[in-house]
Amino acid sequence: MGSSKKTPQRGTQRVPRDPTRWSDAGRRSYSASYGDYEDVPLICPRCGVSFTFLASMQKHWFEELKLHPSVRPTVCRACAKLARTERALEQALHAALRSARATPCSIDALVALVRARVLQFEGSVRSHTTPAHTYGNRPAWRQLSWRSGDKNLRAALAECARIRELAPANHEVAAWEERAARGLASLTPDSAS
Repeated sequence: MGSSKKTPQRGTQRVPRDPTRWSDAGRRSYSASYGDYEDVPLICPRCGVSFTFLASMQKHWFEELKLHPSVRPTVCRACAKLARTERALEQALHAALRSARATPCSIDALVALVRARVLQFEGSVRSHTTPAHTYGNRPAWRQLSWRSGDKNLRAALAECARIRELAPANHEVAAWEERAARGLASLTPDSAS
């Protein structure tokens, strides 16, 4: 009669609640503020891994951070870390674009832009390689990267050519140009299918 699923059992850890430390909105909306926090099993929609919203983490979220008691983590820690990395890479790309637009002849600004474009592509490849991220028989990063990565990598290669015109002695750009070309080559076979 036992279940073959290996999900954590609810209530394996108990931590006493202190609703007096909740946010005002939490106290008003949650009349059932008695009992203990219990471990809650969840499944990450991004990667499909089961994880546990620990009772101790609930206490921290609701009593220290003052989050509403109905809040639950939406993804596992690994996927949350990947999402933060993706946002940071996107912000770095936008900052490099602003800098390059403000000083179009600055070699440092152009190299920073090439670096940001290549790192953003490589970050999107790393963050979309889990088995849950597939479309048919093709990995999601190929879909994602073909849309945005192809454009960014082609722009990075064009910026490398411009840097070579402005400063032929710049050796840093060669490494970024090679990485951009490698990334573009990883996308090229997909364009035929």
